[in-house]
Amino acid sequence: MHFSISRVMTSISITIVITIGIQAAISYASLTYLHDAVAEIAENRVPSFIHLGQLNTDLSDSRIAQSDYLSAAADKRSSFDEGLKSAFQAIDDDIRLYEPYLVDQADKDYLAAFKKKFAAASADWAEVKKLVDAGKVDEAKAQFYGPALKTYEVAGNTLQDAVNDMKGDVSGKGSDALSAIESAMLKTMGALGLLLLLSIGTGIFTFGY
Repeated sequence: MHFSISRVMTSISITIVITIGIQAAISYASLTYLHDAVAEIAENRVPSFIHLGQLNTDLSDSRIAQSDYLSAAADKRSSFDEGLKSAFQAIDDDIRLYEPYLVDQADKDYLAAFKKKFAAASADWAEVKKLVDAGKVDEAKAQFYGPALKTYEVAGNTLQDAVNDMKGDVSGKGSDALSAIESAMLKTMGALGLLLLLSIGTGIFTFGY
């Protein structure tokens, strides 16, 4: 049999190139997955958390503005009207800023549910305000701290549910990204192990020949 060192070296070179190619493909796929997961969190979920947090804060502020109006003396209530308008406007602004970040149906469903429940809370407040303006303050307070309060709490709980669901989604994407990296590392180690075995086998064949 004719022995050719050049053929052996060519075989080794091809083996190395193929192994490196496999390793590069695995690494690229894993890094692409990681990039997409991080981009999703940074570009969508982080702003969503911020807007939902602000929406929850402004929801609480609107309740405070209503309480201030309810507690004010009759001749002072008009001065609280602007605060009420600003509080409700802030919520409308929060919703408008949050809507561009609705990426899946669950997000849209949560916001739709919040809008519906906040509309109910606003309707309850309109009834309370009518009672206050009619001088029926005790009746207004009973409504405000009873049924109306529960309606507001339901709206707030919807926001909290949205945040909790989003946290789970972010945690899941993070775990998937880490799993992809670990898998890539194992596959890369396997490819390197294969390269080592092939190199050893080729060396034994070359020098044993």
